[in-house]
Amino acid sequence: MSGMIRKEICMILQNRKFLVICFAIYILYTFMFDMDMSFYLPFMAVMLSISGFSYDDYNGWQTYASALPKGKTNIVKAKYITALGLMIAASILGLVLALALIKIKGAGSLEESVSALAGSIVALSLMLAILFPILFKYGSEKGRMALYILAIGIAGITLLLTKVIKVEISPATMAFLESAAFPILLIVIVAVALGASYFISRKIYLSREF
Repeated sequence: MSGMIRKEICMILQNRKFLVICFAIYILYTFMFDMDMSFYLPFMAVMLSISGFSYDDYNGWQTYASALPKGKTNIVKAKYITALGLMIAASILGLVLALALIKIKGAGSLEESVSALAGSIVALSLMLAILFPILFKYGSEKGRMALYILAIGIAGITLLLTKVIKVEISPATMAFLESAAFPILLIVIVAVALGASYFISRKIYLSREF
């Protein structure tokens, strides 16, 4: 499986020019405009991981890899490990650069950067949990279309509910959101979502024929 992880990383590194441009944009907005762009690097890491599905479809990688011992299972594992690993690495890099900004220019705060990164990791992890089974089921092109339909549907339902139902946050709810139990709950939700997503993706992919 380590070979498949290396393959995923090599595919991502083929986009060196794109990576340099993204990093330059991050540096520009962070240090010249004093903007907190902590979410940007992990977001781009996830997008690059997702782009690997398109490369696989274009090069017929699944047909070859599926013939290897435990090929399909290792493909699914490699996708999840690579995406999560890159997201965490990008978050650490973003935190280091945020600290540099605080030290050099005195802009922002460590607490804000950590909160932004934590929120990004939770949101991106849940996005991966939803997106990966769709991509494994339908492939990159159909999976992207299914994702757009799903996103529009969720946005439409959310907008409709916000107009029909007025939600008021009670003091007890605010107290819970500010307590130490809330981050623990988020970690559990993310872990369960990713675990369920992995097993669903594996089941879907093992049933596919190439």
